[in-house]
Amino acid sequence: MPHRPQVAFRACCRWRWVARWLGTGSLALATWAGLPSALHGAGGLLTPCGLTLEPVPGQPGRMELGYGPTVPEFSYTVESSTDLAAGNWAPLHTFVQNDDGVTRRVVDYDAGGQRRFYRLSVDQPTLGLFWNASPQSTLLPAGATSVAFTVNTSQPGDCRYAVGSALPFAAMTPFITGQGSTAHGVTFVGLDPTTTVVNDVYVRCDTNPTEVLHLRYRALPEVSPSFPRKGNLWGSWQVFKNGGLEHCKRIDLWLGASFTVADLGQLRALNPHVLVLDSINTVEQSDANRLTIPDGYWLKDTSGKRIEVWDGTYRLNLTKPEVAAFQARYAYQKMVDAGLSTDGIFFDNFFTAQSWLKKDMWGNSVQVDANEDGLPDDPAWLDAAWRAGVYAELQIWRRLMPYAYATGHLANPATAETGALFNGNAIVFQAPQTKDGNRSFADLWESYQSWWQLGRAPLITLVESAPPFEIGYGYGYSPSDDVPASTLDFAQHFYPYMRFGLGVTLMNDGYFAHEFGDTWHGNDWWYDELDAELGRPSGAAVRVDLGTPPSADGITNGGFEQPLATGWTYWANPEAGAAATFSRETAAHATGSASCCIAITNAGSRDDWHIALFQPDRQIVKGVAYELRFFAKADAPHDFSVMLQKGSPDWRNFGLSKDLKAGPEWMEYTVVFEALETANDARLGFNVGTRAGTFWVDEVRLVQHPPDVYRRDFDNGIVLLNGTGSRRTITLDGGPFHRLNGSQAPKFQYVVDDASPAFSAGAWSEAAYDSGQWVATGPWYHDWGTGCHQLSGSAGSAEWELGVRADDTYTLDVWWPAALAATGWSTQVRYEVVVGGSVVASATLDQTTGGDQWHRLASVALTQAIGAKVRITNLQNKPAIADAVLVQSAARYNDGTPAATVELDPFDAIVLLRD
Repeated sequence: MPHRPQVAFRACCRWRWVARWLGTGSLALATWAGLPSALHGAGGLLTPCGLTLEPVPGQPGRMELGYGPTVPEFSYTVESSTDLAAGNWAPLHTFVQNDDGVTRRVVDYDAGGQRRFYRLSVDQPTLGLFWNASPQSTLLPAGATSVAFTVNTSQPGDCRYAVGSALPFAAMTPFITGQGSTAHGVTFVGLDPTTTVVNDVYVRCDTNPTEVLHLRYRALPEVSPSFPRKGNLWGSWQVFKNGGLEHCKRIDLWLGASFTVADLGQLRALNPHVLVLDSINTVEQSDANRLTIPDGYWLKDTSGKRIEVWDGTYRLNLTKPEVAAFQARYAYQKMVDAGLSTDGIFFDNFFTAQSWLKKDMWGNSVQVDANEDGLPDDPAWLDAAWRAGVYAELQIWRRLMPYAYATGHLANPATAETGALFNGNAIVFQAPQTKDGNRSFADLWESYQSWWQLGRAPLITLVESAPPFEIGYGYGYSPSDDVPASTLDFAQHFYPYMRFGLGVTLMNDGYFAHEFGDTWHGNDWWYDELDAELGRPSGAAVRVDLGTPPSADGITNGGFEQPLATGWTYWANPEAGAAATFSRETAAHATGSASCCIAITNAGSRDDWHIALFQPDRQIVKGVAYELRFFAKADAPHDFSVMLQKGSPDWRNFGLSKDLKAGPEWMEYTVVFEALETANDARLGFNVGTRAGTFWVDEVRLVQHPPDVYRRDFDNGIVLLNGTGSRRTITLDGGPFHRLNGSQAPKFQYVVDDASPAFSAGAWSEAAYDSGQWVATGPWYHDWGTGCHQLSGSAGSAEWELGVRADDTYTLDVWWPAALAATGWSTQVRYEVVVGGSVVASATLDQTTGGDQWHRLASVALTQAIGAKVRITNLQNKPAIADAVLVQSAARYNDGTPAATVELDPFDAIVLLRD
């Protein structure tokens, strides 16, 4: 690159070429690549400045020219030429900037094979009197009565302001700074902090007192509702239609609400603590929004087609900074156009990577082409450029709305980067996944609790609870039209899933919503527990002491007090160019007298696992929760990971894989995980090969995690949460307490699946009839859980042991899938309730119809002492299905009885009131 810029620009390599404008927003005088540049005043033209690049001879390539920060109201044009003397400049890109501080990207795909010249022209059009107002119309902190303000004018003069009405210039309050100049500053005072009041502020200057700058400001409401705090995402219309604003007032947090401005004023009067946020999709736009979106703003595949990710909704190309600015301005303008009546924005789909996108919503394969060269994108480049664009979008919006409340569907757990921008997250998927047994409780707990360490105050995190995943995501993208009516009713009234999500929520100060799932939000579902007046918390959640003794440490020489060879092995992969030395060091240690020092001289490919410290042959037990504890530090910020995997091929993971960061100070880490298998050859690894430098680790321990059973006390009651996979009995102190009075939930409500140890298959063989989840087109059908059992003849029975918990009357229902093959199944499938060897109830059901629903078998009185079974037999020589049994008691969960002790099912919770 012979013409390396010295002042205003720099050139460096990414792929083949990159240049980036480093000048300030004032576009200071500079000479770049031998071409003069100068700004000739308002309405003038920045004489073209340019860049010359020498490509690899004969090699095709692309030129990426970035310029910025850009200035509001300026128009930028980038042109290219292969002959500087002859000119022949061809335009590549023109952009009019609305927000400052943004770097633009321009791509020229004819850049390879010959010398090429680029120039940038910047035109400042004729402006009105006022420009660069800061802050523009926006929201202010709760209780604010003033705001500091600056503005530029196109002519020198004196400026004044008035609050409430556009007074004559002489009656206005003078600005404090900049009088007689073009840069003015003042603090607007006398604003009304009432959150239902929008303050109108008017600015005039003596150079043209008839021209008025009109600004609007509103103070946000305090975040202070009592508990439980109720939320709703995109469901304001569903709740409103069932009872108007009186019905809506019981919700404390509305996300993506569609109330009118007038309705919002009335709603705030009914619930002074209510928060109402509008919403946008961070990385998508819908044709239904009827926006004029340039064709180049869409993310396209290698054939040049837009990528449809929801019905009528298409992904945008966030690798382009102008798209990030467009989305930020769109979010801001939605709030301004609504008269600043909402309190912030819910940013759906805050995706920080995009290389994972392989199919559209219809299941068609997709090859993303964000750089528009007709080829699949390099995944590393795509993710880096995408991440930069997504964060730029939020940063631009934050400059316009610095105090507004922001939440969204974000990655979990919280990070310092997201926490600096967002007041919280709407935690979707994780609660039902944990209850289903497909995600560890530790993941859910960290995702939720991390917001109170890293999030932006005030915190407004929402837990989106939901019924089992196979219902919530098993009936296409419009489940209200396709899920069987009785199954929808079951989804609403399968109470353990609701209680678990609520219990997790009440272990901190978040908001709770129970809804069908991510395919159908905002359901108007209400539960006895939501009417409980718990008041304010007395403190943080605490772990309940169940008397579980601590386990032995599963690590040998974890403090490195003995030679490193005692218990530890290590490697640096020479085939990847990695090189490192591992040693026991006494000069640096977190505890004791030594640590392990890893001096990385060459990181090679920078894959973390190419340089690793191991402890092999660790013993773990399936289903047991463990804690890995250790101290670590590095000579500079250092990404690393910890992993527990099989110590030989196929190297499969045993439940632990966690990315972490170390810094120059010792930090203690605790990682909780659940073992996926029972093994005695598990290998613990510290993977540190991401950079050259020095990394230390000390005091490594692997112990069993104490049971995740928690209690939180409130003014008027307590909440107990069982976050384990075992039934727990909890003795209560600090009482007396009693259960709520409610009629909704059965005291015992659970499913006995054929995958449970309580099922005896006999001659029935395993089968699967399931259309899957997130499938756009039907037919949809599901066996319960992971599969079912099938018998094609009439010889042999199978049985479910019901595990009766208490003497009571129980209703029993059975499930089979609505599979396409069901038309050929048995019409005479016999179910019998067996007590003490005798049949006390039976039903013969037709499995050719009515699949994906619960079918009543019987309502019978059962006792805990004797117990009961359900037996299935097939009366025809056609296939019959044995799948699941739903057990529900007549007794109620919230029966008002005293509660000195409580038994909680796995992943369940209870709300108790003080006497």
